Amino acid sequence: MLGRLPSLRAFEAIVRCGNIAAAADELCVTEGAVSKHIKALEAELRAKLFIRVSRRNQPTPAGERLFQETRSAFALLRQAEQSFSHDLSNRPFVLAAPSTSLLRVIIPNARLIQEAIGDRPLQFVADDTHYGAVDASYSLSLRVEEVPDVSNMLLKLADE
Repeated sequence: MLGRLPSLRAFEAIVRCGNIAAAADELCVTEGAVSKHIKALEAELRAKLFIRVSRRNQPTPAGERLFQETRSAFALLRQAEQSFSHDLSNRPFVLAAPSTSLLRVIIPNARLIQEAIGDRPLQFVADDTHYGAVDASYSLSLRVEEVPDVSNMLLKLADE
């Protein structure tokens, strides 16, 4: 059944939107891709799902039955997607990186990062961990695999 999900999604969108062009636009695919999904679904179910009336695709009785069965499932999926998107926009974007990288590169460019993430609050975390699991609360974690030996390049100017 899950293999048919893209075809069922195309079918449900056509019924809601009224025609293939609007469904394709909503799904961000070509009209040809939507038509191909419908042909495959009709072949699998051995039933004609639409008749063309004017510029609209009208579901046949079989199409109407299928729509009644799939409508609530897709409504739940859309609701879950909207709920997730809403929750995500309220959470801060947590960027974890080695402290030196934060101070020298990332924080000075915070404006660019903020533009990229939009209205989400931006939060920085100094994480000098080189190995092991990454904290699941981080949106992005930058790590250096191997710490280079640069002792011959360091010159101590003063205590921090």
